[in-house]
Amino acid sequence: MAKVTTQRSVKKKTSKNSRPVQRQKPSGRPSSKVPIRRVEGRVQAAKARPPEKRLIKRTVTPERDPQAVKLYEAALRSFASHEFAKARDSFQKVIDQFPKEPDIVERARVHLSICQQRLAKGPGGAKTSEDLYNLAIAHLNRREFGEAQTSLEKALALDPKGDHILYGIAALESLQGHLEQALKYLQRAIQLNPRNRTAAINDSDFELISPTTEFQALVHGSSANT
Repeated sequence: MAKVTTQRSVKKKTSKNSRPVQRQKPSGRPSSKVPIRRVEGRVQAAKARPPEKRLIKRTVTPERDPQAVKLYEAALRSFASHEFAKARDSFQKVIDQFPKEPDIVERARVHLSICQQRLAKGPGGAKTSEDLYNLAIAHLNRREFGEAQTSLEKALALDPKGDHILYGIAALESLQGHLEQALKYLQRAIQLNPRNRTAAINDSDFELISPTTEFQALVHGSSANT
């Protein structure tokens, strides 16, 4: 009878110090390690790319005249302290001296008008010819001709030789198309102060009467002393 040989399973010998390799389950979280790439047979860590720089467009604002800003801020401080007469004079200087600063000039005009109204509404109303004149100019700029005329007439009664008051009345008459009255007051203003001649030539308030021969004769000197 042939012998039947049985094959015994051979167990692999494991050393005492060796431990079975445990496979880690994927956690689903991205690895924080830097990816590895092979370059020319060598293992090299990929360098992290620096963040791209974004170009930020900056709007360039035009520089303002520091003197205009300084004077305007001083006027605002006077306005906040209810020193309306002082603030009025400062705002007027801003308007006269810095015509190339339109935004500052526009704000100064608004505050100037408020100052004039506050001064007129003070105890007893406007008392001086200058207050009445400034109030009239505020009305004139808003094309409130009736109120402007009333204030100018009161101012002229207090200061009959105020050439700026006479000039203001002339401008008021011109805006209303009253040629004879405008020329009458403008002539008196020029006689008291010849500089009003140049002012009238460049003043848009006289646009309606400037084409006339009478106005041209007056501002160019041929009838200034008549």
